[in-house]
Amino acid sequence: MEVSLIRHGQTLWNCQSRFQGQLDSPLTEEGIKQAKSVKKIISRKSYDHVYSSSLGRTIATANIAMNPIMGITLLDDFREINLGQWQGRTVGEVQKLYASEYEAFHNTPREYKAVNGEGFSEVWSRVSYCLDNIKRINGYKKILIFTHGMVLKVIYTMIKYGNINYIWDAPSFDSASLTVLNWTKHPSISLENRIAY
Repeated sequence: MEVSLIRHGQTLWNCQSRFQGQLDSPLTEEGIKQAKSVKKIISRKSYDHVYSSSLGRTIATANIAMNPIMGITLLDDFREINLGQWQGRTVGEVQKLYASEYEAFHNTPREYKAVNGEGFSEVWSRVSYCLDNIKRINGYKKILIFTHGMVLKVIYTMIKYGNINYIWDAPSFDSASLTVLNWTKHPSISLENRIAY
């Protein structure tokens, strides 16, 4: 199954260096322009089905980028990592208030788990389980998913390295970028972080 993944457009909290996690902030004017640019990337292809994270910023991006005739299925499994008490706080605030947790986030990713949130491995479990189910139950050949930066990093890390400890070796994915993977018994990435703006 070919899986095309789009990261949402730029948001207000992206500009303020705030952790969003499973909270939301609106797309900026630039984010709206980026979402419109996604049309250029995806209009050349047809998809069996379109999915989106159930968070507002991905739904907004999908609604701008997609032909409104095509339905979009919202799935919680494609939501951003739940960062618990970090959500809504700036990077500086988190470094000050949660120093040891922040250190684990960057230095020991396998052991990291947000207080009242989740860890990277949990993100991988829910996303891979969901993709397997979509493939098994529906038999789709090509799907499109609107999702989040950390979800993309987790998928990339597990496919390329097979070990979540290498998550910071994965690239950062630009807002409204396209990444394409082949979801097979041995998944591979055929295109990464393509933008059209």
